[in-house]
Amino acid sequence: MQDETIRYKIGTRFRELIVPFLATALFACVTYWMYRNDNALFFFPLMLTVVLLVAFLVLLYSFLFLRIEVGEYGFRHYDRPFKSCYYRYDEIAKAWDAGDKLPPQSGESYFHYTTLDGTTARFRYRVYQYDAVQYMLERIHGEMPDDPPEDEEF
Repeated sequence: MQDETIRYKIGTRFRELIVPFLATALFACVTYWMYRNDNALFFFPLMLTVVLLVAFLVLLYSFLFLRIEVGEYGFRHYDRPFKSCYYRYDEIAKAWDAGDKLPPQSGESYFHYTTLDGTTARFRYRVYQYDAVQYMLERIHGEMPDDPPEDEEF
């Protein structure tokens, strides 16, 4: 895939990190302020700060390490730090979208695929990334030709 152009990227966007970061920073400041003023109730915002920090770190991990790069002839699935697998579309035996099993208010869904050797994997995508998933499904199921038809002269 080094010479293949990337058509879509599926994963967490940078702007999805901004609100959790600001919330974590705000509650950390409130906790510190309450602690410095000898307020005995600083323990409750401290617990909330820890929960927000853990959620932010999970989201940061997702941003840095979990993504899909969709190309014209295949896709690369990054599922761990420094580990990725490239699959050509003809190496995928079965692929499906689990979007109908989740409520539409969730804003996300899962794409499942099974390779020819029987390995099944899935990844999460958001509503705004649905075009990339549809492109992958069309390429896997062979609904799009590799080369566009040439115009014939009559």
